[in-house]
Amino acid sequence: MRTSWRIILAGLGISAALSAQVRLTGRVVNDVSSPVTRAVVVLRVEGEAQARARTFTDPAGAFGIQLAEPGEYLLDAEAAGFYPVKGFRVTVAEAGSEVTVSLAPVREFADSVDVTSAPVSLGLDRTTAEQSLTGAQMLDIPVPVTHDLKAMMRVLPGVVQDNATRVHLNGGAENQTLYLLDGFNIGDPLTGNFDTRVTLEGIQSMNVETGALSPEYGKGSAGVISVNMKTGDDRLRYSATNFIPGLENDKGLRVGSWYPRANLSGPLRRGRVWFSDSLAAQYVQTIIRDLPVGQDKASSIRYNNYLHVQANLRPSNIASFGFLGSLWTGARTGLSALDPPATTVDRRARQWFAYAKDQQYFGAGAALEFGVASNRTFSREAPHGTDLYVYTPFGRQGNYYAQGTQRASRDQGIVNGYLPSFHWLGVHQIKAGGDVDWLSYGQNLNRTGVEWMNANLALVRRVLFAGNGDVGRDNLETAAYVQDSWRVRENVLFEAGVRSDWDRLVGEWTMAPRAGVAWSPARLANTRVSAGYGISYDATDLSLFTRPSDQYPVTYYYPPYGVADQPVQSRFVIDRGPLHRQRFINWTAAVDHRLGAHTFVHVQATRRWVGVCEFTAGDGS
Repeated sequence: MRTSWRIILAGLGISAALSAQVRLTGRVVNDVSSPVTRAVVVLRVEGEAQARARTFTDPAGAFGIQLAEPGEYLLDAEAAGFYPVKGFRVTVAEAGSEVTVSLAPVREFADSVDVTSAPVSLGLDRTTAEQSLTGAQMLDIPVPVTHDLKAMMRVLPGVVQDNATRVHLNGGAENQTLYLLDGFNIGDPLTGNFDTRVTLEGIQSMNVETGALSPEYGKGSAGVISVNMKTGDDRLRYSATNFIPGLENDKGLRVGSWYPRANLSGPLRRGRVWFSDSLAAQYVQTIIRDLPVGQDKASSIRYNNYLHVQANLRPSNIASFGFLGSLWTGARTGLSALDPPATTVDRRARQWFAYAKDQQYFGAGAALEFGVASNRTFSREAPHGTDLYVYTPFGRQGNYYAQGTQRASRDQGIVNGYLPSFHWLGVHQIKAGGDVDWLSYGQNLNRTGVEWMNANLALVRRVLFAGNGDVGRDNLETAAYVQDSWRVRENVLFEAGVRSDWDRLVGEWTMAPRAGVAWSPARLANTRVSAGYGISYDATDLSLFTRPSDQYPVTYYYPPYGVADQPVQSRFVIDRGPLHRQRFINWTAAVDHRLGAHTFVHVQATRRWVGVCEFTAGDGS
């Protein structure tokens, strides 16, 4: 199998128009007649090195090109994930002509014999910095844990992962990034962190956007990481990996870590309805050699399955559905040479995610998208007793200090619309939309206490927990945005818009203007220069608003001369005055250059300025 690595810079393009005498219009579609957006369309004359015109398809896959004269032309079309069309002959009449170009998708399945990728042009389709990896490319990258989507994120530009597996984009915290799965927010409803698991074999692409983001995106000041799952076609396809477990001889013969994965896709109704189902499982067993037999094993089992269905109700009406189920159990979590079985905790977690989305295309660049989704998580902690948890220099004693359950959910509704493109000093495309999120959290946790001892095993400090661990909180979030993409000239794109967010807990509207420009020098077609400015706000952290009503620690200190006179109570409080979100101001400048068919250079400078935080919350005694 031949494969290639590349980073694709792609986006939603807008047709460029030049005042002229004749016009060529058309559509770019895939092999099942669905529109291909972001496709680059180039028109040239045979024997000439310089292209006569270059444009991009709109959300309906349509494009329009103004020409100075009728005649015979050669048309080139290419898009990410498709084989390019080169030298397609078209005849443009004086009254204008219309053409339809079909692109064949690149096949990335295990039963393919030959897998290739087409080079992608540096297009002026958006002003933000965007990098993309296909699912096939991610599987080919030699990272230590190719089965883990979260670990795979660290190969994206600007992404690092700390030793606690938290993802940091452009230096931000994990919950300062917006995580999307097929266009919906998949971050944890309580904290905003990312803990969703899907198999890499089912991923079509993973994209990261940074800098001055489009007003479409909120609730993430550091950037956006979006994962798009595969859609099937009219051919039944499959892949299977690691289905035969390996054996290890470690304190006896046993099954080692096992990561079976599979993907199945194909038609439910040929030419109309397709599915893709991705399954992944994970079995991990850890042996601690310093512990006696019978107390030396910890294990965990994880299962997740993602089903994606797309139905082309009409060529201009596409419906899609997705369902994710994820289960995880961990026995003796935390087992180590310093943490015997009694101090560990058994954990269980599950996640359910489902969505439905409909896309309507009306021609002239007009389109409407709306969808709903629900994301639900559950976790449970079960220690092996009720004794106090004890830290000593020689290891832990007693039982883990917390037990109970946690539930969180996010129900979302989104709508995005494109108005018909219009001409005024260039070509304009207006995009507007909004979203509504309902978040809910509930817990039933009971925390016992923790003790610390010195090298003489004398008690130094004891923390007990007071209050009620039964907590419930919810929040309503709404947002609206509008953006104008203005193609001033064929090689100049300007974007400007504004986003407004509101949520019930903070109770204020925030305004976030964004603007960006991209320019490709006429004599440097393989170079793009871009810059942007934008204001952004993070999502309200629901976990902060649960802490005031949760259990609180009461600390007793034991100095050498005796017990401290008064225990110290640490209460988390939120001021009753007006609350305000942190404001982030982002300035970006970037240069992209294509060295070859699959080699790109991206240089970006970013300044992220944090405004004064008037949200006052903290620990008080």
